[in-house]
Amino acid sequence: SCHFGSVGAPPLALHNKRQCAVTMFRTCCCADDGTGPKVCRVLHNGEETGDIFTSDAEQLHGYSAVNAMTPREREVEVMRLQALVTDFLKQVTRGMPCTYVRDDGLASDMIQTKYRIPKGIVDLEVVSPDDVKKAEVTCPLALIQDIFTFIEDGHAVFGDELVLQVENAGLQKELLLMIVYSTQDSNDHQTAGGLLKFCLLLQDRESRDTFLECLRILCIHAINNDNA
Repeated sequence: SCHFGSVGAPPLALHNKRQCAVTMFRTCCCADDGTGPKVCRVLHNGEETGDIFTSDAEQLHGYSAVNAMTPREREVEVMRLQALVTDFLKQVTRGMPCTYVRDDGLASDMIQTKYRIPKGIVDLEVVSPDDVKKAEVTCPLALIQDIFTFIEDGHAVFGDELVLQVENAGLQKELLLMIVYSTQDSNDHQTAGGLLKFCLLLQDRESRDTFLECLRILCIHAINNDNA
């Protein structure tokens, strides 16, 4: 599944943060039965990043098809994920290219900018195209409820009008993401049942897939820190 929801789950089947903080795995990431994925402390200081998962390979249950993996395969999967996220964090601290869909309620503008995750791994930011020191959007990672992709969720989630605007701008609709999150401040973005959302197009399919896989892990890290 490309988006955070379970395979076959209805679109926008979102949950309150304290009930089920992120629906990105087949099992609830905040389950108390010991089978949910756990993320241990990540050191995001310069280019040094610590371990992501605990040494217990069972902590990957619900993230990957680890039930069918041998102990060695599980170890390899943990190492792969650690390398993937470490490299991602090195790049995303400085900012990664994207197109931000700025929606004022009347029309959508396609803004060429960057997204970033500053040190501390607390927020996902969309950089202001007018001032790189400012954020057009600040989305707390711990409050992300779901991420939808056009490749899986299509017109039903994104709407025909937005998809047409993306195509008319010469962009690939397959790179379109919708990030849905909860917040106490609802005066800066569109709301849907108390949730906020914004759309991005990433640079290519590889960067889209890396973004999705790493955000799953970093959101759990942020939730664990938030609940600590």
